[in-house]
Amino acid sequence: MRKFQAAPFIASTTIPATFPAEDSSYTVTLGTATLAESDSFVKIPKGSFKRASSATATATAYTITLTKDFYMCDHEVTQGEWEKYMTYYGEVNSNDSYRPTEKYGKGENYPVYKVNWYEAVIYCNLLSMAKNLTPAYYITVGEEKKTDPADWVNSESLATNIKKTDAGKYYYDGDNISNNSLLDYNGDSDSDGGIQLDTSANGYRLPTEAEWEYAALGSYKDNDNWNGYGDSSNEDAYVFAGYDGANADDIGLYAWYPSNSSNTVHAVKGKLPNSYGLYDLSGNVEEWCYDWLNDLSYSYAASDESDPTGASGGTWRIIRGGSRYTVASGCSVASRSSNHPCDHFSNHGIRLVRNANN
Repeated sequence: MRKFQAAPFIASTTIPATFPAEDSSYTVTLGTATLAESDSFVKIPKGSFKRASSATATATAYTITLTKDFYMCDHEVTQGEWEKYMTYYGEVNSNDSYRPTEKYGKGENYPVYKVNWYEAVIYCNLLSMAKNLTPAYYITVGEEKKTDPADWVNSESLATNIKKTDAGKYYYDGDNISNNSLLDYNGDSDSDGGIQLDTSANGYRLPTEAEWEYAALGSYKDNDNWNGYGDSSNEDAYVFAGYDGANADDIGLYAWYPSNSSNTVHAVKGKLPNSYGLYDLSGNVEEWCYDWLNDLSYSYAASDESDPTGASGGTWRIIRGGSRYTVASGCSVASRSSNHPCDHFSNHGIRLVRNANN
C-alpha cells in the first residue's frame, strides 16, 4: 500500500561539483554504546513542534511535545551494518525481488532496503545485545519477557515466520501481503505477533513517528512559518529535511529522489545534512517507524500530545521520509506512508534511535 500527499512539483537542482562524491571511500560503523556521538549518533534535545490535523495548509495545528532527549543515528542503516546480523529473505530463496541488487544499489555503504518491520526490530535487539545494552523489544512467553530473537524463532507467541540460518543470520520467511484483501483494515489486527516496546530500555530501536518528524524538521520546527504541514509563507515549497525557509529550490542538495537518483539508492551521507547533522531523512530509502497507522484516512494529530507512540494496534506500520523514487512531495517531513509490517519493498529501510539518559 502506498499513499502520498499531493503537492506541487519542485524542479531538480544540480549538485555542485565540489560536493562530496557518493563513491567516496569510507566505512560507516557503530562504535561503543557509551559514546553516542562517536558511534554516529546525534543527541536530539527534547522540545515541542507543531503537527497538522490533516494534510492541508489550512488544517488545525496541534502541539506535540517530546519530554526526553534521544539519540538518532546520523545515517540510515547500511547493508554492511545489517549483514553482520541479518540476511535477506531473497538471499535464502535466491529471489532478487527480496534482496538488494546492483540495479537498485548494492554495497557496504549503501542503505539497506527490502527489509520489513519485523526484521528491523530483530536487528535492533541483536545490535543492542552486541553493545551490552538492554534490548528495547520483547515478546512475552508465559510470564517471562523474551528479548533475545533466538527465543522468537518459531515461537507460538510470535506468528511472524522469523527464522535463523545455520550461519546464525536472521530473516523473515514470507512474501509481501499488503495487497491481500483478507487483511483487517479496521485496526483490530494482531499482526504485531506479540512484539512490544520497552520504552525505558537503553537499547537501539526504531523512532516513533513523532521523534522522526521532530528530528527531520530540525531548526525549522521553531520557524514562525511552520504551520504543522508546510511553509505558510510559501505554499509551493516542500519542507524537506534541511529546509530553512529560503532554500525551497535546493531539495536536490539534500535528497536522492527521482530527479537525481536515476532510480537507485546511493551511499549514505552523500547529500547535505539537516541542521541536526542528520543525513538522508528525505529521500534515498523510506524509514520504518515504530507506530501503527491509526486509520486509513491518514489523519494526523487530533489533539496536543506528549511522547506519542501511535495507535495501540492496527494493520499498517508508519513509514517516513520518501525514497529514490518518491516524488518531491513525498519527501517532505509531513508526508506519511505505510505498509504491512511483514512486507519487503525496494524502498524500505531503517534508521536507529535510542534513549538518552534523562
